[in-house]
Amino acid sequence: MYQMISGARKKELFMGHPYSAGDQPKPGAGTVEFVPHNTVHNWTGDPRQPNGEDMGMFYSAARDPVFFAHHGNVDRMWYIRHGLFPRDTDFADPDWLDATFLFYDEEARLVRVRVRDSLDEAALRYTYQDVGPLPWLNAKPSTGPAGALPGTLDKTVRVALTRPKTSRSRKEKDAEEEAPVIEGIEVPDHSAYVKFDVFVNAPENADRKRSPRKTVARFGISDLLEDIGADGHKTIVVSIVPRSGCDSVRVSGVSIGYSINVAPGTTATPRMAPPPPPPCITNLQSTLRYNNLLLHRKTKGWKPRNVSCRVDRRDVLLGISGAAAMVATQGGGGALAAPIQAPDLGDCHQPVDVPATAPAINCCPTYSAGTVAVDFAPPPASSPLRVRPAAHLADRAYLAKYERAVSLMKKLPADDPRSFEQQWRVHCAYCDGAYDQVGFPGLEIQIHSCWLFFPWHRMYLYFHERILGKLIGDETFALPFWNWDAPDGMSFPAIYANRWSPLYDPRRNQAHLPPFPLDLDYSGTDTNIPKDQLIDQNLNIMYRQATRKAELFMGQPYRAGDQPEPGAGTVESVPHNPVHRWTGDPRQPNGEDMGIFYSAARDPVFFAHHGNVDRMWHIRRGLLFPGDTDFTDPDWLDASFFFYDEEARLVRVRVRDTLDPSALRFTYQDVGLPWLNAKPSTGAASTPAPAAGAFPATLDKTVRVAVTRPRASRSREEKEEEEEVLVIEGIEIPDHSTYVKFDVFVNAPESGDGAATCAATCAGSVALAPHGIHREGQLSPRKTEARFGICDLLDDIGADGDKTIVVSIVPRCGCDSVTVAGVSIGYAKMVPRERFMAKYENGENGMLSQTETNKRQKSNDALLDSLDTH
Repeated sequence: MYQMISGARKKELFMGHPYSAGDQPKPGAGTVEFVPHNTVHNWTGDPRQPNGEDMGMFYSAARDPVFFAHHGNVDRMWYIRHGLFPRDTDFADPDWLDATFLFYDEEARLVRVRVRDSLDEAALRYTYQDVGPLPWLNAKPSTGPAGALPGTLDKTVRVALTRPKTSRSRKEKDAEEEAPVIEGIEVPDHSAYVKFDVFVNAPENADRKRSPRKTVARFGISDLLEDIGADGHKTIVVSIVPRSGCDSVRVSGVSIGYSINVAPGTTATPRMAPPPPPPCITNLQSTLRYNNLLLHRKTKGWKPRNVSCRVDRRDVLLGISGAAAMVATQGGGGALAAPIQAPDLGDCHQPVDVPATAPAINCCPTYSAGTVAVDFAPPPASSPLRVRPAAHLADRAYLAKYERAVSLMKKLPADDPRSFEQQWRVHCAYCDGAYDQVGFPGLEIQIHSCWLFFPWHRMYLYFHERILGKLIGDETFALPFWNWDAPDGMSFPAIYANRWSPLYDPRRNQAHLPPFPLDLDYSGTDTNIPKDQLIDQNLNIMYRQATRKAELFMGQPYRAGDQPEPGAGTVESVPHNPVHRWTGDPRQPNGEDMGIFYSAARDPVFFAHHGNVDRMWHIRRGLLFPGDTDFTDPDWLDASFFFYDEEARLVRVRVRDTLDPSALRFTYQDVGLPWLNAKPSTGAASTPAPAAGAFPATLDKTVRVAVTRPRASRSREEKEEEEEVLVIEGIEIPDHSTYVKFDVFVNAPESGDGAATCAATCAGSVALAPHGIHREGQLSPRKTEARFGICDLLDDIGADGDKTIVVSIVPRCGCDSVTVAGVSIGYAKMVPRERFMAKYENGENGMLSQTETNKRQKSNDALLDSLDTH
């Protein structure tokens, strides 16, 4: 039983080997399953029966009521392990967490259960009687004298084994467990009970009588080598001693590998390509480390059982070093399952992306060690549907509720996870590098400029909204959204402009208070164009951002082990980032509050802004592309985050939980989509400005380059199948404490500064909110890329048949030191075009009638009048 301690510390040894769809059965048992689980089964079964029935055979074992008592103690071992290592989560691999079984419950209902449902005994409402101290915790065997042994499994086999590393430090041992690997165990006839023991440096009589100090390869041997005084030995002797049924059992070899020890609260998930299945003799990582082996009766026609003759991607998730690592990196294959995991909340540190000009801040949300997270469950379908209103149409009664809710939130104790103080810290922590990726110390989690942007912010708003509703006892309360995609909402929302309101933040651009018009293409300075022209420009921008390709809209893939900010989606770049900067206070060193991520959520208007950002995703999924599922990649669907809910409970949310607003019981007021008909006019055809530049290039001036298109004059069917994508590669910002923006044009004429010409030839914009520097004052270049769909653009400007196009990159703000590595053309699978406008053809564009719009606007005008009296 003492051996369990060593196995329990290394969860991959305690829990058993990964087993995923398509795998051969029984890849390898964990420590307790081998011994004592299997030995107790065999000890209890009836030797008078042909196969040791009942308990001695799996098929009949549960006929004996004692089976349930036996497995009660087996389960208790797992329960005890969770108590010994309270912050260890066994595995984070979704192939484990999402495995499912079917059982019948006490009402005779068929119930589907996932592994993730089984992890919390308290949530399942059971525990075990405390029978006193665990006597085996102090039962470490005494060490006998070291011995040297000479060595098949019809008799004891002793082999000398060279250790790749000796005399390692305690730190090295804590980081990596040393494990002898018994390779290629093959059992031709497993109708018999098979058992053998494995010893390291056992004395001569180990094969005649059980040694008082036994170890098991699957347990690891770092502590054992210290105990027997062999830590400095370059060679050790491994003895495999047959105990029962081993006459025909064969073993291919023995080797030493190293497995990353997972510290409490972390999970190691390095990304690497899986190897092709190697022969058993070279299979190091996936080979089982056997202690006692209970194998069962075969069915007629079964082949000999090869226990460990394959490696798949799951076998290398925990990582190894030395010779085993070489095996694990050979060959090609698919990607590992590597979703970004919810962080270790106990390992929050100072944010690394806050600029030096910002005050010293603590972004870490409140957290108590040992807090157990619950998995997210959507509200009941019978819950009231929260309807989020447009901020510019909110009436006085709604404003009173909203102000009261925010006031109560701001009055909560500062360490209450529901308080306004803690709410803004959540955004700061996930957005400014206060958390490291689980398993990758020093590599930050960043939910911007990637495919996590929309789902993370959706759930941030979801819990913020529910907390506010809980505080005022209103299950229907919903956050407002800043309707900046429609003309009536293209100014700062008046409900946030009252200086005596809890919704007010003094750190805003005072020149941009209502009714000053909003510029969705804001480049750091206000434009002088007339308001009507600015609104048309805003609508053109919104039309351009309604992309048909998931990766272009959602952002680029971002997996465990990836560098942050692989690339933002269209709406995140524009208008999301410009609106942040337009709202922030230019009197502050970094445009605080809204103008920089670390402080943005201190301003209550943040939640209205992101309400409309989320509404863009809602519109895309629910109206424009109702059959599109964004991504089906499990690395996206199984990415997870932590939030506190309205009951101050810690909740683990996965991206797959965020996809259906109706299941989350919220929706948006229908205010129409005027930008759907705002396609820029093309104007008269003109000659493109000549190419004048080369890459890599610094964006201190306009760069124009000729780009060869791999395919020209494609058919409409080909274009519907694949979007042509312009890729701006290797964008690098050495000083990302400034707001950066540049525009990208295709075949822009020499005199391309006119608004109509710009709109007609613009592929898109890159806007990056300031995002600080790293620790120790060292500038850390910010690296990302941008992608723009250009099929329709090339058609509109008559360039679809051109084999070469001229791409112009025009700096607008903060670009003097920004560099771009290159520009290329790629292709991306498309959402079928007929989905895009189907709902809006024949004038059915979802807009309100003019009568209804006027009615709602009058209500809001009255509200503005009331604010003016303060």
